[in-house]
Amino acid sequence: MASAHRALSLADFPGPVRDSWTAALSTLSTAPPTSRQIAGCATRLLYEAAEISSETAAVRIGLALSQGTPVPDAAAWFEGFFAGAGQRLIHDAPLRAAVDAWMLALDEEDFIAALPLFRRVFSELGRSERQMLLQAVLSGRGTTEPGTVEDNPAWEAHLAMLTRILTGGGYP
Repeated sequence: MASAHRALSLADFPGPVRDSWTAALSTLSTAPPTSRQIAGCATRLLYEAAEISSETAAVRIGLALSQGTPVPDAAAWFEGFFAGAGQRLIHDAPLRAAVDAWMLALDEEDFIAALPLFRRVFSELGRSERQMLLQAVLSGRGTTEPGTVEDNPAWEAHLAMLTRILTGGGYP
């Protein structure tokens, strides 16, 4: 699907062809019977083509990765959206916040089960990109309010694990 999107973009077809493709992507990104991985990919392609805003993409990420969504479905959507596009998390704070909220909501078992997915998505980032993502995630840690995740005693261990994953140190 991503290859077809690139080919259509390169061919620079006139409005009706482009509009039909955009309509098809819109349908795929929101239609319930669509595979979650395809829905995530369609949403990313719409976002990259500026057919939806960063805020709209973040809302869709939030819905796809919400606590009511089974973890395998959420993981498939996440992979569809971020496969080959993990660098989006470096520069787009609303997307990063939506993913961060999902990752923090995962219980330990689901988080560990999702580690191969995170590795696949983040391994596509170069070393400097992983470092930039880590800096983006850690920026703003200076002040915390009571009740924030940083107050949780397990936070430092989770942060250390994420740091190892994002810097290429792997999962023990």
